Amino acid sequence: MTGPHKHLVGFAAAGSLLQLSGLGLCFRSGWEDVNLFLGLLLYAFGTPLVVYGCERHVQARGRSGRWALLGLCGPVGALIVTRLRSGVAAAPVARSHERSAVDRWVGWALTAVIGLGWLAGVWWWSKGHRYPPRPTIAEVQDNERLAYQRLELIVAAQAAYRQRDWDGDGKLTYAPFLVHLWQTVDLQGQPVAVDLIPRELGFAMVAPFAIDGYYFKSLYSRTEAVEGQTGLPAKGKRSGFRELDFEREWGVAAIPLVPRETGLRVLVADETGAIWTPAKAGAWVTVQVSEPGKRGWVEVKSLAHLMELQRQTTYPEPASSSRR
Repeated sequence: MTGPHKHLVGFAAAGSLLQLSGLGLCFRSGWEDVNLFLGLLLYAFGTPLVVYGCERHVQARGRSGRWALLGLCGPVGALIVTRLRSGVAAAPVARSHERSAVDRWVGWALTAVIGLGWLAGVWWWSKGHRYPPRPTIAEVQDNERLAYQRLELIVAAQAAYRQRDWDGDGKLTYAPFLVHLWQTVDLQGQPVAVDLIPRELGFAMVAPFAIDGYYFKSLYSRTEAVEGQTGLPAKGKRSGFRELDFEREWGVAAIPLVPRETGLRVLVADETGAIWTPAKAGAWVTVQVSEPGKRGWVEVKSLAHLMELQRQTTYPEPASSSRR
């Protein structure tokens, strides 16, 4: 395809790229609200480019400009348009011709649909609805089981990490930061691929990048408070406080992103390979990495054991879909 045809299709290609990027961003983990907004914005910018490119292309081929509406279908619509054969009037359509009544009504109808969509969205939001809706009890329990399985993966990854001097400092240590199980750095600051856990899990060490309702906080002291279900801030130093020695110790806590909503249980794993949870789900908890059993914690011996604990736990029913 040469000349103006290639130039016109370029608009559709650029718009399609924006649309695909927007859709990908909408479904990306971490910063869900921001990703959704930016993704829809990219899609909104890309759609007029696709429609314009399709319209100019079909007109140059002597086909009805209404084919440009396929641009609303994104890359698939643009591909269909580029496969159209030339119409009866293969010469380029004059730009000064008067649009038909059908074209004008289609344009007004499309504008009205978009406007009504925006008004419906504003009304829905003004009524206090929230997105995404609050998880159901089944979804909360799924989140807890996934958090447990990810801690099992972290336990295996930490054991493998300690078998090799990844940063070249002459010491065999556990990874002090969860992300180092995915990628660490050497003494010159150069990245070193580790790939013992997925990138998504490595970045879930902070709340904004939580996955399936949980983030995974690295612990750095033998006695350390983690935020439980009361919403209280983490406590300061306590009696018996000391820093962990990562040549022989490590600890990671799986914490619900929204307490009592995305998960009810805090789960903790350490260098022993055991995974612990408070005997009373939803309570304020203090993690003592080396001796959690003395703090009223229960060792979760398997996924089946966790499911049994879930059956013994009363989960709060989801509230209405309104924002808090």
